[in-house]
Amino acid sequence: MVTENKTLFEILSSIDSNKFVMPAFQRNYEWDLDRIEKLWDSILQGYPFSTFLFWELDREHVSSSNYFYVFARECCFKKSGENKGCAYARDKIDFDNPEHPTIAVLDGQQRLTSLYLSLFGTVFKEPRKNSSKYLLKLVIELDKSKIDENNAFNSKKYGIYFTERMIDNTSSTRFDVKRIMNEEFRHPDTRQIAIENIVANVPERQREYATGVLNKLCESIYDQKLVVYTRVSELTQDDALEMFVRFNSGGKPLTKAQISMSILEVFWPNVKKDFESVLTGKFANFGTDFILRTGHMIYGDVIKSNIDQDFAQTFKAYFPKFKESLRLTSEIFKMMRYDISKFSSKWNVIIPIIYLIYNNDDYIDSIQGLFAYLFRSILFNFYSSGTTGKLQIMKSLIYENNFKLTPEMFEGVDDMRMTDAKIDDLLFAEKGSIAADNILYCLGINYIQEGYDYDQDHIHPDARFARSKPLDMTEGDWLIARNCHNKLPNLQLLRSEENESKGDQDFDVYYISLNPTAKAKMKVEGFIPEAPVGVGESKYYNISNYLHFYEDRKALLKEKLRKLLNGEI
Repeated sequence: MVTENKTLFEILSSIDSNKFVMPAFQRNYEWDLDRIEKLWDSILQGYPFSTFLFWELDREHVSSSNYFYVFARECCFKKSGENKGCAYARDKIDFDNPEHPTIAVLDGQQRLTSLYLSLFGTVFKEPRKNSSKYLLKLVIELDKSKIDENNAFNSKKYGIYFTERMIDNTSSTRFDVKRIMNEEFRHPDTRQIAIENIVANVPERQREYATGVLNKLCESIYDQKLVVYTRVSELTQDDALEMFVRFNSGGKPLTKAQISMSILEVFWPNVKKDFESVLTGKFANFGTDFILRTGHMIYGDVIKSNIDQDFAQTFKAYFPKFKESLRLTSEIFKMMRYDISKFSSKWNVIIPIIYLIYNNDDYIDSIQGLFAYLFRSILFNFYSSGTTGKLQIMKSLIYENNFKLTPEMFEGVDDMRMTDAKIDDLLFAEKGSIAADNILYCLGINYIQEGYDYDQDHIHPDARFARSKPLDMTEGDWLIARNCHNKLPNLQLLRSEENESKGDQDFDVYYISLNPTAKAKMKVEGFIPEAPVGVGESKYYNISNYLHFYEDRKALLKEKLRKLLNGEI
């Protein structure tokens, strides 16, 4: 790395002669007019720039497949001053051409684009109704008495702003900043005469101020080496991308997905529109990260997640098949009555399912294996760490088995192997925990109805364990009962309105109050054990029999969980 200093004029002239470009992963230009004005105001006040980061391009490290953007020559802004967007030209580097670009900007693109547009480019505002867009000029007020004083935080000191009004250079006290690029302002020996000619239009009492402002402007552009930059060399695009992410600390930080989308747009101009066509319906809240990760799973390297021309063009070519695989995956979830939208924030779970469906037209033959994978990945919390590594494990497992999946195949994956100890751990899930919520949802998969809210509910109510022990229960048993009453064997998922109706009634009282149909429904959907032969239901479901009920339901849930984890629903 080398740290150097240059003047604004030197840097902006290099941009104008196409010596400076931007890598494809740079974000679009986003600054609004107010922010550009404040940048110039900061320069005139002598505030220092943050260090820029430049990437020196060379034949040995820059691939022929790497695209770069030329700095925008013009930009259009909304009436509010917000950025409406710029048009960028893209190209590859021709190292055989002696005029080829030599530097790519890794950090500082927003500031440099703002300065370049102000002095070399063209700035427009969106058209009014039935009119064409109109030109904006950056001007600075040379008559201090015309500048509104504003002591608010982060307000401008100098009267520098964009205007659409025509400027009369022979009489106006507003100076078109772009005129500072004229030859006579560049050199100290001709500068003072040029400045004197300008300030002649300013009231005499304001000429000292006007002269000072114009001198500051000239010095900031031509004399002072304000641009401090670090120049890095011998980088590939992947190296540069990693450094870009690390150094991207100014402004709004870019997410990896935003960077990836910027690169994809180089090879796939309609990628945003195509991705949006996927992110609808049940997939509406999944986001581009999900699509990108799934794309890497199918077409690339899910661990490295690199985006190059081959990946982008393959993804683009097969995108209709990709969309169809998502639709089929949604149908699989519908078949098992599992709402796929519940995975919008934990979508890694469904990626291997999409991968198998994409690559196997006979995916229905693997349905039990897919169900087993789904329940194990959720209940064993498979993706709690090392996400991409876990996805690679699943990709290899599916690929090596000819894009098929059976429950037995998980025996070779430690974190997915089913054991009694793991099932026992599930049965210790506590009320209110995410684990308990996931387990109860999976257990009730055949009965949960879409569109209703469900609550975790104590079968034997929590309030009962705060009261005195039953008369026919020992102190020791009551202590055990109280200690385990928040565990899974005493929990069920109940529709919110039913839970409200049930309230804190003792379970035996609540159960006896139900009609025969409701009792049968509760036993099936809530996995309530039957009373043993010879034992009445009112006695079996009474709090005094809680420990027997607890163990019976624990055994019932254990068997049900074993079937679920084996893909049987």
